[in-house]
Amino acid sequence: MTSPAMDAAGRSPATSASGTAVPEPAPRAVRVTAWLALAAQLGIVVTGALVRLTGSGLGCPTWPECMPGSYTPVLHPATRYHAAIEFGNRLLTFVVLATAVAALVASRAHARRNPGQRLLLFAAVPLVGTFAQAVVGGLSVLTGLSPWWVAAHFLLSAAIIAATQIYVVKVTSGTPSSETGAVALPLRWLVVGASAVLLLGTAVTGAGPHAGDADVTQRFPWHPLLATALHSSAAWALLVGVVVCVRRTSALPAADLRRLTSRRLLVLLIAQAAVGYAQTLLDLPALLVGLHVALAVLTWSGAVRLVAVAARESRPA
Repeated sequence: MTSPAMDAAGRSPATSASGTAVPEPAPRAVRVTAWLALAAQLGIVVTGALVRLTGSGLGCPTWPECMPGSYTPVLHPATRYHAAIEFGNRLLTFVVLATAVAALVASRAHARRNPGQRLLLFAAVPLVGTFAQAVVGGLSVLTGLSPWWVAAHFLLSAAIIAATQIYVVKVTSGTPSSETGAVALPLRWLVVGASAVLLLGTAVTGAGPHAGDADVTQRFPWHPLLATALHSSAAWALLVGVVVCVRRTSALPAADLRRLTSRRLLVLLIAQAAVGYAQTLLDLPALLVGLHVALAVLTWSGAVRLVAVAARESRPA
């Protein structure tokens, strides 16, 4: 009879000095599929921004069909460009779905050996979230690109990215270091700050000129400059929190994940701020706006990663 202290394969799980179970290293397939799922979720946000910035949001004017009576675009000279971009983005959903399925399937055996990590829960989020995203994306099309549904579409992606990044940390970060490496980081500050930056970013976008289609006039009722000022203030507050993290981790070994992640996040934030100010000064050119969106999801993912990595080894400040 298998002892309660053993796993399903009859092995006793390793424990730390405090008696808690130490997570087993994840097999290569689990790590690779986790990274692929995260990359796909990040990528689909960027291609979605491409749809909006090229005015192709209604290139497929209905959902789940692309054109009334057809699941594929019926190309006309005046609309083929927009229809091809929107339909191409819809097809990429199947790539995202494939990576999500692969991550979930690969995680099953490893999750059974590490029941306390809730790996299956986090691995399932990209799959479930992709289906939810299809519905929300469809509603944004059916409502004529209502800024509320477009914002919800983006924020749902952010939630999926957060859960996927946490899953990546769980299966790729290895064993937590010893108590001697403990350092207090402002994790709540990072969570609130990063969330505020993201939320206020959608407020700026929904009030700005890039509605996703030339015929769309629905915008948020507030002035874009007010939303921009609030968004910028939140970004500066987040930057302060990240600088605090960089300073507090400076004494840790160079290879420590908290030190590495905080420095990478600082670089991303500085780049994001530079692009943000540049796009405002240059009257929101599509190329810079697209770069800003790409940096936004990378910064969000980096902030979640720092919180997840630090939470494994540090107490919140």
